[in-house]
Amino acid sequence: WKGPSLAGFYSRVFALKHAQPALANGAAGGDQRTLATNDPAHVYAYTRTRGGNTVLVAVNYGDVAADVAYEGLTRPGAYRDWFGRAGATLGGSGRLTVPAHGYRVLVQGS
Repeated sequence: WKGPSLAGFYSRVFALKHAQPALANGAAGGDQRTLATNDPAHVYAYTRTRGGNTVLVAVNYGDVAADVAYEGLTRPGAYRDWFGRAGATLGGSGRLTVPAHGYRVLVQGS
């Protein structure tokens, strides 16, 4: 309770949930697929896709930033970082940088 406020972070997470059809609950949402990485002990990545909307989440459990190779992205193309707003073009396979003890949330469509 004495650290910096996380209100801004949670506001963005709630906005993400409501803005992205792939994140809807139950059958209304998208199927979740694990994205293969070359460092599964430290980085877990997955996608949820519904229609033209894909959300890619990558979480780094490691103590150092990870530049992981991934493969199996079924919806390559233009993505936008939900938190940083920067654009990224992802192929079916490629590399993704994730900060130490951090995450990346990239959205396509919607």
